This record gives sequence, C-alpha cells and structure tokens, in this order.
Amino acid sequence: MREFPVFVPYDREHLAGVVTLPDEEPEGLVLLATGTGAPRSHRFQLWTTVARRLADHGLASVRMDYLGIADSTGRVIERSLGELELRVHEASAVARFAMQAVGVDRLAVVGNCSGGLVVLGAAAQITESIGALCILPRVLQPSQMNRMVIGLRGSKAASVVRSNRLLLRLLGPLRGRKGRPRSMVQDGAAAVLARGRLMFVYSEQDTDAYNERSRMTIERMLAQLPETHRARFELRILPEGPLSGFESIPIQERVIDTVVDWAIDCFGTTGSLERKDLQGRAIPAL
Repeated sequence: MREFPVFVPYDREHLAGVVTLPDEEPEGLVLLATGTGAPRSHRFQLWTTVARRLADHGLASVRMDYLGIADSTGRVIERSLGELELRVHEASAVARFAMQAVGVDRLAVVGNCSGGLVVLGAAAQITESIGALCILPRVLQPSQMNRMVIGLRGSKAASVVRSNRLLLRLLGPLRGRKGRPRSMVQDGAAAVLARGRLMFVYSEQDTDAYNERSRMTIERMLAQLPETHRARFELRILPEGPLSGFESIPIQERVIDTVVDWAIDCFGTTGSLERKDLQGRAIPAL
C-alpha cells in the first residue's frame, strides 16, 4: 500500500487530499467524503482505515478536505441553500483529478451525513461512476427545529440536552420530521441508479435522519423509476447506532465493514480477503 498527499487546483484555490493505492494496479477508485466541517480522515480516522482496507482489496481511494477545511486553501462556505451544490463541484473536481492520476475509469463514491448528499450529486455528474453509498443522508429538508439542533452541536446547551433523557424524549418527535423532500436527492438518485448502484445506510437509532416520513419519501422516489433501476437500490438499517459521530468502536467497525464490503461487491474485486481490526491486526476467519 502507498499513500500520496495531493493538492487539486480548484479555481484560485487548492483542495487537499490523500490518494491511497494498492500494491498492484488498482481496479477502480473510491471517493470518500465527510460531512461539512470534518477533515478528510473523518472522526477517529475512519476514512483512513477504510482507505487502507480498500487497498488490501485492490482498490484506490481519495479522501479530501473541502475548501477552508484542514489543508485545503480558501474559506469555509457559510451555510446556505447553495452550500451542497458547491461541495458537489469540489468533490467532482477531486474525483476526476484522482481518476486521471491513478489511471482508472471506474469510480464509486462514499459519503457521510451531508457528505452523502455531496457524493450523490458528484456521482450523478460523473459518467464513470458505478455506485454511491450514502451514510445518514437526509432525504428531507431540515425543519426549523433540526436546523437549531445542528447549529447548537458542540455547544454547552447541546451537552445539557444530551445528558437529560427527559429533554431528549421531549425533543425527539420534533427533530427532522417536518421538512420537505430534497429535490437534489431525488434527481441524484435517479441519475445514479440509471447506470449503477445506490445504498442508503442508517441505524435503528437515527430517527432524526430516518423516520416514517423519510421512509415514505424514499418509497415514492423509487416508485417513479423503472424496475431495473429500483433493483439497484439498497436500504440498510444497522442494529448498532446512532451512526452520527461514530462514537463507539463497534459502530466504527460496522461502518468500515459495510463500506469495504459494498465497494468490493460494487467493483467485483477480491484482493486480500484478510480482515483487520481498527488497529490493523488480522481478524481470524469465522
């Protein structure tokens, strides 16, 4: 396995990334995108572990920093209606650069939270893409309550709410359940499924991102597509959770396994079948 830092020209700025290569010629490239504000390695270096595990299976990858984050130049984009579209262009630029540098013509994309929507948009634009995996994609526009919760993350008020079960129970029904469907999700999913695979991943505890209304929205979205396209979609609900924050080792390991197994299946590759834990130690076969 080899890793190379890259700086991708983007308008007058540069987007930082790390390309991870297998020892042999790669069979394809996987783009790994974080949620807004997270550096390219993601929390607990989750994407770093995923990238190195993918290399064991003959797949190259690139993990990136958005403008104004970590080693990329520029300024952080203020939250706005156009923020996700701008991130889509950044991710597309990094993916195309890495594909040319690595010398492959097949791309799969993986993104978490808002990064899931970003890679969905990028995969829709890049004709070489063969699949997209979106972790915690919010198919509904966030409600006012959800926007407030997002804005308070990391604050003292948020820590008080998280530590109070009564407050969590009272706020639970109000979080993320009254938004409108996102047109970019429906349009992006249709474009991706027209030529490749699409997976949405949630956990049983991620009710702010996946609930009855979002489930119905996904069903209506799929109902408008041809049967052959619908067959390429998979919705996976993990028992471990919540996925937001990847705050336990079992959750991290389940996410890593899910991403790597999906990518292997997507590209039809095998590479080394040896599994490793988060410290890189071999896991005995069952």
